[in-house]
Amino acid sequence: MRSDVVWWTDEKIAFYERASRYSSFHRDLASLIEEHIGKADTIMELGAGLGHVTSILYNDGYTISAYDSCKNAVDYANRREGRELIALSDAYSLKERADVVLMLFFGSIREKIDLDYFISLARKKIIYVISRHKGNPYSTRIDRREEISSLLSGCGMKFSIIDTMLHFDQMLKEEEVEEYFNISYGNNDIPKLEKTNDGQYPLVFKNRKEISIFIIEKEEKK
Repeated sequence: MRSDVVWWTDEKIAFYERASRYSSFHRDLASLIEEHIGKADTIMELGAGLGHVTSILYNDGYTISAYDSCKNAVDYANRREGRELIALSDAYSLKERADVVLMLFFGSIREKIDLDYFISLARKKIIYVISRHKGNPYSTRIDRREEISSLLSGCGMKFSIIDTMLHFDQMLKEEEVEEYFNISYGNNDIPKLEKTNDGQYPLVFKNRKEISIFIIEKEEKK
């Protein structure tokens, strides 16, 4: 994606930040990732977006660099953190290498050429996280778990998969509901939302994110 393409609009950022603030999604995801990296490992995150997991890993003592191609996201994340958390760069133009390459809901490992490039950036492993789009009936995207598994197996890669579900619930005002579903899903078929005890945000969309975490080892099978 070119840096002049605004995928992270101000509206998307506002909803995403609120969901992150009201849920433990990013903390829970970071904890799962930390089970597969060592404190001495260097980490490079591609497509870091708003950098919530980046920030958690950094604050937990890991050495991490992060990149994203959307200037709006990079500028926002760096303002929020008060430092340069994320650098503006296309993932396919990087020369840097790290022990662990982290790809969270980013990138396309659909062909061997993609896999070869991302593997070339990692000294030890890639941690690749995808949404399976099963816990949310409003998503029109497909579950690519089997497709990715077949590619990795066909290329002789050693890998493991962790399947789990994490909540990324969206708190909403009544007047925001239609806008949220249009922005997030392009869908006017709005479900019945649960009520909260929060005076500012009286409604919540229970967003159950079923995810697969691929731990792809650098060394090929013998």
